[in-house]
Amino acid sequence: VNAPNKNYKEPTIAWIKNQLKHFKNVKIGLFGGEPTLRKDLADITKIVKESGNIPALHTNGIKISNYDYLKKLKEAGLVEIHLQLDGFDDNTYQILRGERLLNIKRKALENIKKLNIPTILQVAISKNLNEKQRKPIFDYSIKNDFVKGILYKSISYQGVAGLSLKNQLTVDEQINIIERETRGRISKQEFIQFQ
Repeated sequence: VNAPNKNYKEPTIAWIKNQLKHFKNVKIGLFGGEPTLRKDLADITKIVKESGNIPALHTNGIKISNYDYLKKLKEAGLVEIHLQLDGFDDNTYQILRGERLLNIKRKALENIKKLNIPTILQVAISKNLNEKQRKPIFDYSIKNDFVKGILYKSISYQGVAGLSLKNQLTVDEQINIIERETRGRISKQEFIQFQ
């Protein structure tokens, strides 16, 4: 998150091992900017798994669009993926992420499916940009068993896309849209019970 901060130092393997001594059977999120930029991510994944914990990769999906790379992570003990997916429309990625990433996202999804790694889709929704992507993402998730959940969140007006507060959606707005788009398959009442 603080990548532009020149004083930031990546945690060392020794530090990670030491921290893991304090946890057992805990889901350990591998994130922080983009974790696949670390050359030793497979080693870290293995260390987390061997410590008796559950390695969960939070990624933009670019590097895992390489099948061999993702297979190496799975062999190291990767148990779960949280994939940032803003929809199935390249214009959305151009605006939100600064480049067209749809083919890369599709390849990442294909690789995850082949390796059958349980996945949570993390979807940043921006008003008047990709609101209509909720349904295609929902439909894709229903058809693919490896998808175990969807986390819809509103964009941050502080994000790199430079979008403003007017692009944010409230939780209630998100729930209403999901209820409408799923034609009541997911209802507001279910959200209330979940909370």
